[in-house]
Amino acid sequence: MGTVRWSALDIDISSILDIEKQSYRNPWDIDTYKIILSNSSVLCAVHEQDSDPKILPGLISGFVVYRVHSASVYIVSLGVLKDCRRLGVGTKLINHVKLIANHDHMPMINTLVSEYATESQLFLKSCGFNYTKRADTQMRCYKNGSSYYMTHDTDSECS
Repeated sequence: MGTVRWSALDIDISSILDIEKQSYRNPWDIDTYKIILSNSSVLCAVHEQDSDPKILPGLISGFVVYRVHSASVYIVSLGVLKDCRRLGVGTKLINHVKLIANHDHMPMINTLVSEYATESQLFLKSCGFNYTKRADTQMRCYKNGSSYYMTHDTDSECS
């Protein structure tokens, strides 16, 4: 169990950075986060544990950074603690982004996923995302290889 709340960067940054290190081969540092989150259209939410006896209450177990564009929401980064994966944390974070998109009448949520991140691809697919096209951009976590745009129509739900 747990809840998704807006991140207070000064309070949550050390947890976000720890999760970032577990989630990406080339994790961002605090300065990168400060630059990204200084943009007023970029937001960060965290998943905080509350009553699961296996996990410490108050523990930040996941985060999502996303940007609200004029016609869509773009997920910049998503990470979940390794010990908390497959417990619904990522789904709650995706559903949070879906709520924002629906509230702001955004028809699409987009993200970019490395061709090597098959676990992430499968998770996003289970949340209603579909592959839309191959991207020319290289992913931050892999120096070689391609990435794919995955898009979600905000009418469908995460399973």
